[in-house]
Amino acid sequence: MAACGQPDIPSTAVDMGSHDASEIDVDAAELDDVASTIDHDTPDILDAIEDNDVVAPNDVLGPSDHDPLARRATRALDVGPIAANGFARGADVLHVCDGARLEKLSLPGLSPTTGGGIALPGRCLAIAAADDGDVVLSVSGGRWLRDSGEGEPVVTDGPDALGLGLSGGRIWAATGATGLASAPADLSAPATTHGLALDARSVLAVSETLYVADGRYGVKRFVIDGGGNAVWVASRAAEDVDTALAVLDDHHLVVARGGAGVGVLDVTGDGLELVGILELPGLASSVAVGASGLLMVASWTDVYLVDVTNVGLPKRLAREHFDVESPGGRRALGIVADGDAFLTLGLDHVTRLAVNPTVQVPELRMARSYLHIDAKAAVGKGESTVVLRNEGDATLEVRGLTVADPAFKLSLASSDQPDIDLVIPSEEAGTFSVRSPGTASDVTSAGFTTNDPDYPEVTIPVSVNPPRLAVGMTAPAVVLPELGGRIATLDGLRDPSGGDDPAARRVVYIKSFSPL
Repeated sequence: MAACGQPDIPSTAVDMGSHDASEIDVDAAELDDVASTIDHDTPDILDAIEDNDVVAPNDVLGPSDHDPLARRATRALDVGPIAANGFARGADVLHVCDGARLEKLSLPGLSPTTGGGIALPGRCLAIAAADDGDVVLSVSGGRWLRDSGEGEPVVTDGPDALGLGLSGGRIWAATGATGLASAPADLSAPATTHGLALDARSVLAVSETLYVADGRYGVKRFVIDGGGNAVWVASRAAEDVDTALAVLDDHHLVVARGGAGVGVLDVTGDGLELVGILELPGLASSVAVGASGLLMVASWTDVYLVDVTNVGLPKRLAREHFDVESPGGRRALGIVADGDAFLTLGLDHVTRLAVNPTVQVPELRMARSYLHIDAKAAVGKGESTVVLRNEGDATLEVRGLTVADPAFKLSLASSDQPDIDLVIPSEEAGTFSVRSPGTASDVTSAGFTTNDPDYPEVTIPVSVNPPRLAVGMTAPAVVLPELGGRIATLDGLRDPSGGDDPAARRVVYIKSFSPL
């Protein structure tokens, strides 16, 4: 979880006209920017770029003895992947999409292999590893490749894929709204489009069985017959958007359920019964199961370590945060197991996470505020409350809470412990309020320290929104959704002078957001 030298958390603001908080953990504007690069007719969810410095496997980025998830190695990418299935693990090598190149990194250190990667005839979209050590790829422009590491790759025509798998002597691809496509495993013939799905995000091949995460249409199960055809067996409707699948054991799969977290499916016989659910913040785009049976879920801003010993009651063990300025890189798209460890794929990096599930630490998360505008008289006063939640297993301690401008006032309940401002037990929340008197500046910051190894120091920019109404006038209360830093305006208010000056009848609030 933790990273030495973690920078202050950016872009978190307290809106002095805001009074409520709500859990919105994905910046919609940022998701829109990334999703706009994807063209697979799947607009409702992310299908989703410096120097190639390598941290050696023994150079720990975070204190592993006191951290359930420690970054053991990281590798920067020049361009990065375009989707969650943009890397695959071989026997001792990690194959990674990096723009129009296939990079090959050694394990566990993530250093380039001898000979490095290979240039591709288009942008690398998805990868799958074959049992014989080969790797198969889909690249933009309708090309599929099979690379053995010796000589030139075999190339054939095939539709752009979101995910790949091998079953029944064929390569199978999830191709979004066009469903499934397949080609002979040796790519001796072009791919054939089969349909069979409406929103295919990824495929999971288990012997002669093919499972499909069909996005908004749930999970589908097929058997590959002797002729290489996919024969439908069962379907399960989606409750959100099913994006990825992984094998848990002989009788169970795990499914990443988009905005609904992760689920466990019982596949005994021909079934697809959902028997366990764990709700998680964000958009779950990938899932993997480690050698110890623990699973990890990539959820855009975070990855989550989950215990599924009891398949009916999955339990979250730890979280690792990948924000814009994380030392390990931006965001978490994909997950691949590496023994008991896990490899994460972000927009500009690959990171190896060591797992120590017995360590218990606090986990700070700041509830993101809605815009809750209640315009007041122009007396220059306002107050806003910051909500801190502890999602870890240990007690969260907040110390040294201050505001840079002494004209601002802090309000919080006493912790009854010396030198500790807030004591927040596991799965509980604490609050403090920042009050702006008329003599305060328009912009300042609040700061504090915590015992969360991910966030030892936190700085929160504070902005004061000066009201533009006359004394005694109150605008109607309005609740707006997350705006990701953009401006919301209430129009139609009277100019208190009786004129028609637009500036006098507009109330403007600028909303920033917390990355925690």
